[in-house]
Amino acid sequence: MILRNVRNQPRTTQEDLIHSDSDEGDGSIKYTISGEGAGTIFIIDEVTGDIHATERLDREEKAFYTLRAQARDRQTDAPLEPESEFVIKVQDINDSEPKFLEGPYIGSVAELSPIVVKQYKRHLPTTSNTHTPNSTMVKTKELSEDTRNRIVDLHQAGKTESAIGKQLDVKKSTVGAIIRKWKTYKTTTNLPRSGAPRKISARGVKNDHKKRFGAAFPGTILGRISCRLGFYPQLVDPYDRMQSGYFHPVFGTSVMKVMASDADDPTYGSSARIVYSVLDGEKFFTVDRQTGVIRTAVADLDRETQDRYELVVKATDMAGQMGGLSGSTTVTIVITDVNDNPPRFPQKMYQFSVSEGAAVGTSVGRVIATDADMGENTDMSYLIKDEEGGELFRVSTDGDTQEAVITIKKPLDFEKKRTHNVVVEAANKHVDPRFVDLGSFRDQTIVRVSVSDTDEPPIFFPPTGAIMEVQEDAKQGALVGIVTAKDPDMDNVPVRYSIDQSTDQEQIFNIDAVTGAITLGKILDRETAGWHNITVTAVEADNQSMASQTAVSIRILDVNDNPPELATPYETKICEDAKPGQLIHTISVVDRDEPQSGHRFYFTLAPEASSNRHFALWDVKDNTAGIRTQRSGFNRQEQNVYLLPIRVVDSGPPALSSTGTFTIRVCGCDTVGNIQSCNATAFVMSAALSPGALIALLVCMLILIVLVLLILTLKRHRKGQRMSEDEEDMRDNVIKYNDEGGGEQDTQAYDMSALRSLYDFPEVKNSESGADLRSLPQWIQNRVTGDGGAADFSLFKGYIRKKVEQADADLSVPPYDSFQTYAFEGSSSPALSLSSICTLSTTSEQDFSYLSDWGPRFRQLAGYYAPGQPEEEGS
Repeated sequence: MILRNVRNQPRTTQEDLIHSDSDEGDGSIKYTISGEGAGTIFIIDEVTGDIHATERLDREEKAFYTLRAQARDRQTDAPLEPESEFVIKVQDINDSEPKFLEGPYIGSVAELSPIVVKQYKRHLPTTSNTHTPNSTMVKTKELSEDTRNRIVDLHQAGKTESAIGKQLDVKKSTVGAIIRKWKTYKTTTNLPRSGAPRKISARGVKNDHKKRFGAAFPGTILGRISCRLGFYPQLVDPYDRMQSGYFHPVFGTSVMKVMASDADDPTYGSSARIVYSVLDGEKFFTVDRQTGVIRTAVADLDRETQDRYELVVKATDMAGQMGGLSGSTTVTIVITDVNDNPPRFPQKMYQFSVSEGAAVGTSVGRVIATDADMGENTDMSYLIKDEEGGELFRVSTDGDTQEAVITIKKPLDFEKKRTHNVVVEAANKHVDPRFVDLGSFRDQTIVRVSVSDTDEPPIFFPPTGAIMEVQEDAKQGALVGIVTAKDPDMDNVPVRYSIDQSTDQEQIFNIDAVTGAITLGKILDRETAGWHNITVTAVEADNQSMASQTAVSIRILDVNDNPPELATPYETKICEDAKPGQLIHTISVVDRDEPQSGHRFYFTLAPEASSNRHFALWDVKDNTAGIRTQRSGFNRQEQNVYLLPIRVVDSGPPALSSTGTFTIRVCGCDTVGNIQSCNATAFVMSAALSPGALIALLVCMLILIVLVLLILTLKRHRKGQRMSEDEEDMRDNVIKYNDEGGGEQDTQAYDMSALRSLYDFPEVKNSESGADLRSLPQWIQNRVTGDGGAADFSLFKGYIRKKVEQADADLSVPPYDSFQTYAFEGSSSPALSLSSICTLSTTSEQDFSYLSDWGPRFRQLAGYYAPGQPEEEGS
């Protein structure tokens, strides 16, 4: 089956022809198609095999369709040949304009960006004969310019001449000729493919034929121009007046790149070949026709003049040829700042005034230098250039306002100098080395500071304070030193001195108010305080508000008034088998004094230890001494402690001494020399007692413990029997007390005030009767009749009722169920006594004679209950 291509027509026009070899044209064969778009987009003539498109195709939506064709018998519908697959490719036409998908664009470039001028050499032909006899003319005019351009583009993409010829249906020889011609002219021109548009001429050598190319752009591929081989054009820069064989294209600083896309087929024709151009703003910026790179066209872009540019960039397909479609976008280019402007002071002189009494650090004034730049390019630092101004004043930069803040560095003195001229310089912190040729990035101004006079307090000499010295043994009233202060404003102004009591609370020093002489008020002791720091105040006699102070440090010079002493109560231990000459300890000394020449101590044994034969004292000569043994073999049983008195003398003057005791204990040691025991008693016991004696001692102790336990057991047993007998003999009228008292006369066993309080009857709260309750004995005596008649018992009832109410109202006593008081029975009471004491009845059935056996404490009680027993004892 043969698929024959025909011309591409829109709509239902014939696209392709399918024909079978077995088709004799008699209509016996029927053609059918299947696949993508079969029957809808594409239809086939069953008789002729012509395929038609039923609608307009869009390559951007679908570039090709895959279908299958088959020839069948019209009568039997049987396939006559196997099914064949074919592809219908939609050929592109230029129906899509370029679009900037990422626009609008915003870019930036620094001001004063440079313009680069590159130098290229002209390539002239080596001979004037540009056409050899063997040279032939290549008939390339038969091909369209688009085809020639496609050949060059495919060659640059790496395609071979054969592949290019097959793809474009051009002979291989023709493709090779076009490529060789393009290479020849490209080598001859040697032009870059980017840069500013320039007016370029091409001059032919043969017959001085000139061909003008007009306003061509650098980078134009002249090999695409149809001409004969052997024609070597020479590019001439009309602006190159030197005509030295070189031309100089100009390249601006790259700003950004714009890119447009075209939906047309880039492999077919020039529908998708885009070139760029600037519609608005070409005076300041250019765009590369091929790459879309925007560059600066001038080198004097100034942000301070204009900081933003709006460009309109156009993209045209068909390589910019007539009939091509185009699209445009807006490009905003922001000019960024560089440090190309130096700081400048608006004035050449500033004037400020400050009082001489202003404190250090006080602000005198502010000045500022202006800078036309922005951002960090305006950061500047200030400094004082003259030496005198740098000593009295300090300048700093305010980070927020970039102002120079001038402050006082040292106190000013109106009497010395009344006006100061300070030279202040401003300099950029970030200087760009590319613009140093523009001039100095510094500026100076003069700041004149006038000092005004003020009433100042007295000034001490020296102003930093005084240091005085006095001997430790100086007597009370001795002169320590003199302080001096003067009024700086006027001469001979009287000044009065005093000591700040907060710095001399013990009043050790006194000062003369007129002369400023400091004297001792108390005796000094250097060992207690080696330095005394006091504050002296000076005031003007006529103006007490003008006062100043100074610090006076008084050093107490040492006097040797403290004897040396042993550093610690030294004590050491030695073994019984110590060797002679053995160093057992080293001692040192402390002395509270501090002589200027340093300490020097001398060690000797006290006179009472001079005859000592056991130990020797060795003076090491470095203010220490060592103790050594003089003999061998010490015995703890004979003497286990040795006291060695040591006398220490200092170097004075005067020389002072003290005696300290060094304690040495004799101990038992093992064979290595380690101390085991230093107790003499334990040593004797361990040596005298044998193991048998120790066992006997333990047995005796066990026997003693057993005897003690038996005695305690017997005592407890007897006590239990006596308690059982007492419980069996208990009567109803016998009361057992846990705490036995000493009888009725014993008033210390309990508090008698509790009973006495029964006769005190305070007023009952909320009582109807306002009268006080008097004691019961008085009440009853007034109510007893003269003939001894019976008393009125209603009074008792009222009395008891009042007591009950009192008890109920008192919150401090327990809530008793009843309250009964028998404070007084009365001598003529009709009721007999309830007590058995002094009763007239002696017919008691109980025998209380055992009370006499209870001891002297119950003797009086036994007399009441067994009155006959004492008489019998008395008889």
